[in-house]
Amino acid sequence: MAANETLVILRQQVMSSFSRFFSLETAKESSMSVTPEHLLRFNSLIETQEVPMAFSPPGMSLQPSSFRVCNLAILWKLLTMEGVTGQQYDRFSSSRFGVDLTMDIFCAGLKALGACSKLSSLKIGICLKISDEGLTHIGKSCPELRDIDLYRSGGISDEGVTQIAQGCPMLEAINLSYCTEITDSSLTALSKCTKLNTLEIRGCPRVSSSGLSEIATGCRLLSKLDIKKCFEINDVGMLYLSQFSHSLRQINLSYCSVTDIGLLSLSSICGLQNMTIVHLAGISPNGLIAALMVCGGLTKVKLNSAFKSMMPPHMLKNVEARGCVFQWIDKPYKVEMEPCDVWKQQSQAVLVR
Repeated sequence: MAANETLVILRQQVMSSFSRFFSLETAKESSMSVTPEHLLRFNSLIETQEVPMAFSPPGMSLQPSSFRVCNLAILWKLLTMEGVTGQQYDRFSSSRFGVDLTMDIFCAGLKALGACSKLSSLKIGICLKISDEGLTHIGKSCPELRDIDLYRSGGISDEGVTQIAQGCPMLEAINLSYCTEITDSSLTALSKCTKLNTLEIRGCPRVSSSGLSEIATGCRLLSKLDIKKCFEINDVGMLYLSQFSHSLRQINLSYCSVTDIGLLSLSSICGLQNMTIVHLAGISPNGLIAALMVCGGLTKVKLNSAFKSMMPPHMLKNVEARGCVFQWIDKPYKVEMEPCDVWKQQSQAVLVR
């Protein structure tokens, strides 16, 4: 049966079930009267199997537990009449333990999802109405959560991230990009998640090398790190990564305050394969080429095109001969501080620490 046809049938079944369980006269009335409390109650009915399994999508054999998890998100959309395409239906149906809610939902919606104790993946990026309260519900109820995407969820702070870190010990990946209120406290909390392998904190100006050092020492399985536009992360953070993050394979450190010292230190990680350096005001062409020559495992490097004319062509060819592909990004390049001044400033920071 085509996805669109299945979707129509599922919508009819949802509305029929809601009209029956909540004594709403018509499907139209139910679609206008649904609240998060309805979803909470309906979820409990599914859990106790009071909702007939005929409610499950035609042609699919689902156990009650997997049905609750894989269809709760689409259920919410169906009930609020926000519209779901056949393609979205296929994605939700095939994702047995994952929920993608990249839309505006309230914390009550996360409270409803909290009933899914087997939830392992949650995508709630660009949900501007999500707050620490919503994350607290998830942290207290979803101990098997492994992946959470909070991209541009500007309403959250250290409190919410800490609840996730404390309540989800199996966490492997978290995206906090452009969550501008988080600080080093969030990174300290996440450092206790020893299975964490992917951390994205792009555009978080309040985190620093202090928090990154906690991640490096606590999350030894870290393999992917995005710290682009984390302006307070400098050479100190790179030194900790080089010492403790031997599993690191991919890093984006564009626009950080890293100099040749930090870059050379980072290049000592023998397994490092992918590096993005679109803009680092503190590095020199000589420092960059030295790092590229030392880091023998690189397979892909993104660089500002301004460096291409500054580095000896034969050096670039030597790196390419080892299997490394260069991607040149054409963006304005400005050096705001003399390299020697940056080295002096950050070397003193290393010594003080």
